[in-house]
Amino acid sequence: MKKRIISLLACGALTAGTVMGLSACGGGSKKMLVWGPSAQQEVLQQMCAQFLEENPDFGYEFEFGVVGEGDAKSNLEKDPTTGAAVYAYANDQLIDLYSMGALAELPQSAVEKIKADNTAESVEAGKIGDKYYGYPYQADNGFFMYYDSSIIREDMKLGEVLDACQDAGKYMIYQVGTGWYVGSFMYGAGGTYEVEWNGALAQKINTNFDKKAIDINGAASDTYTIAEIGGQALYDLAKHDALVNGDDKVVSTYIGKDKLGAVITGTWNATMLRDYLGDHYAATRLPDHVSSLDGRTYSWKSFAGYKLYGVNPNFGDVEKAQQLAAYLSSEAMQEKRFDAVEVGPSNKKVAALDKVKNNIALAAINKQFDGYSVTQNPMPSSYWSSMESFGTQVIEWVDKGSFTYELLQKRLETLISDLTAVS
Repeated sequence: MKKRIISLLACGALTAGTVMGLSACGGGSKKMLVWGPSAQQEVLQQMCAQFLEENPDFGYEFEFGVVGEGDAKSNLEKDPTTGAAVYAYANDQLIDLYSMGALAELPQSAVEKIKADNTAESVEAGKIGDKYYGYPYQADNGFFMYYDSSIIREDMKLGEVLDACQDAGKYMIYQVGTGWYVGSFMYGAGGTYEVEWNGALAQKINTNFDKKAIDINGAASDTYTIAEIGGQALYDLAKHDALVNGDDKVVSTYIGKDKLGAVITGTWNATMLRDYLGDHYAATRLPDHVSSLDGRTYSWKSFAGYKLYGVNPNFGDVEKAQQLAAYLSSEAMQEKRFDAVEVGPSNKKVAALDKVKNNIALAAINKQFDGYSVTQNPMPSSYWSSMESFGTQVIEWVDKGSFTYELLQKRLETLISDLTAVS
């Protein structure tokens, strides 16, 4: 399991990870389980302690589980009735969590509050039909480019970034073989992917990857489709000598070798990259790229994802759980969370604070989200497996030197068929 429970104390003395209300002693106290990611455990427990100070008659003591937002589904699907009363989740898990009966609908008063306080995109990320199932608190789940400003300029195209890394004896890292990243060039060429859901089942899937690509000036390509422009761009990136296909562990390795010039990743690596790059620490949106097929310039888009607090309807006191979830996602707590772990707030007032706007990584993700991203709505598992399979094929072409444009066309036909298949 990807879950670690931090247990409550016996009456009288606090153990690590425990927050207790004034009425918690005596052996009869009621317990409320709260889940959050490991990086936020300390601040989460501080916020819950503050909540109890402000609400001394709340009537519950807390215990905490270490469960990342991306792991909420896998932990709750075992048995939603034994899961946390309040938990953090990534918005792409919304449909699955709702379908397994693990998300309570927000009361209308809470909906009005989150709409007034948070960005529209983060609020809509918790919406199914005309009802809402999440309290937004984080708006930075995407990827962008960190770079060494001593060798790379912000206005460089992708090819120029790669060449600059090569000239400096350094490398750019990007996860070519991971489904979350693979479609980004296609979305940048005008791609769309839409799913109609019935509960947890995808009823209909539409994509326009077979339509003509759209460049940064809004002009349609004379010859090439979105899939062709995107697939060729991914291959051109992967075959460059300065490109390393790798995950966060690879990033750490190249930092250790002092060989990192640029990396496509997210805010979770900000501290490590800031420490490494020092005065040359910089970040910006994904660079545009010039297609080797038609010589036009296309954008490169990221997914835009959001984090929310959900309330488990299987908990015996949903109203109290709603109260805590609303508090944990409030303006004051979003600022407290930013101060502690520098996550990007969804609250509009907190996002407007100078300390947030001046944060290099968050400024970069905000540039990315402003016209250079697509919202990461719930996707069927076939999307991830199809994209990952295509990325793996690109890596194989590079490794074996077997790429041809004709092979790319045939493989893209299969990709589009796989992406739109409903099982």
